[in-house]
Amino acid sequence: METSSLGAGICAVFAVSGGVVLLASKVHKHLLSDFMKKIETEIRLEKDQQKKKVRFSNEVIKLAPQLLEKVEEVDDDNPKRRNNPKNFESMPLNWQALYKGILQHKSLKHYN
Repeated sequence: METSSLGAGICAVFAVSGGVVLLASKVHKHLLSDFMKKIETEIRLEKDQQKKKVRFSNEVIKLAPQLLEKVEEVDDDNPKRRNNPKNFESMPLNWQALYKGILQHKSLKHYN
């Protein structure tokens, strides 16, 4: 008698766990399909959007040459331009000596 009740218990466990698995798979499919529909609609919306065009006002177009002059003035303060040999003589003498020493050290370092 105990074996039949044990067998019935095992059958009940299999039935309940199988039902839970089937229910979980259906819910998962439903959630996945809803998610995929949302993703597809978002992708369609992104494709349908037009690219925005940038248009400058007339004031900006008129001021462009003045702005370029200001940018060139700011570029003179750029450290890369200061290392230019033309601007080398404008540096203080101690900086010139230090700079020459650094350049000589770098050139000798590559030959060793």
